[in-house]
Amino acid sequence: MIPVSQPLVAAEFLHDNYRASIMPWCVVQLLPDSKRFPCREASPTIVARFRKRNDATAHLQALQRLMPDAIYEVVFIPPDR
Repeated sequence: MIPVSQPLVAAEFLHDNYRASIMPWCVVQLLPDSKRFPCREASPTIVARFRKRNDATAHLQALQRLMPDAIYEVVFIPPDR
């Protein structure tokens, strides 16, 4: 018997891929080495995704005003095709 939650997981995966493809500009938080998870040492945490770089930059500035000790960057993650 197939669990009911399995189709939802697949739908969420497709939704996340679609969302990532139409929103390539990301604000990421860079964590110090001591706070990174061992399984994701090389990957920063994506805080938000945007369609336009200007929107990502504005969000970055707001985050830096609210949390000046945290390190954030705007990055472009090209869609997988």
